[in-house]
Amino acid sequence: MKKIYALLMVIVLSAIVTSIVVVTKDKKKTDTSSQDASSAASAPAESVPGRESSAPDEQSFDISEPEGSSEPETTSEEESSEDESSEPEESSEEEPATTAEAIVKLAYKLIGTEYKYGGEGPDKFDNSGFTYYVCRQCGVKAPRLVGGMMNFGTEVGRNELQPGDILIFRNEIDGPPAFMGIYVGDDQFIACNNETTPTKLQKISNYWNARFVCGRRVG
Repeated sequence: MKKIYALLMVIVLSAIVTSIVVVTKDKKKTDTSSQDASSAASAPAESVPGRESSAPDEQSFDISEPEGSSEPETTSEEESSEDESSEPEESSEEEPATTAEAIVKLAYKLIGTEYKYGGEGPDKFDNSGFTYYVCRQCGVKAPRLVGGMMNFGTEVGRNELQPGDILIFRNEIDGPPAFMGIYVGDDQFIACNNETTPTKLQKISNYWNARFVCGRRVG
């Protein structure tokens, strides 16, 4: 009986020792697995095989400028030339420097306009109305009729005439002053004569020389 009891005790002790050994081994395996899992979690993403990092590679950055306007950048020199080209071009037609030049210029522009008794422009004139209109448009407050012009401005003689002077004639030799024109140089003047002779450029011929009264400088 004692032998059987001793044998049972040995079997029980062996079972206890075996259980302790198995539990110890399982605990070591669990600790090892925990350490591996912890190491894997703390390792950078690049070190995990088979997985690509989600962070962008600095070397793959596109450092080119973003697409925008296809127009090339303008240099300061080009901008300067553009600014100069954007300025409005000055008219090639020079402005008259003096009142006399303005009177002559306007008189030439009106060549061909029709005669109309009492007309003062801008498209029809009588004789004194033509001179009156041109002077007024050029800032000269000339009188309307020949009689008033005889006392306006400064009197000049036949050989002292300059472009822009007002010429006064008689219609009849020894008659009263009754006709005006604008002297434009080269012994010529512009006047609006009558229905058959509208505004035109005329030569101071013998006819007009015989009827010349005086010149009046108004500009």
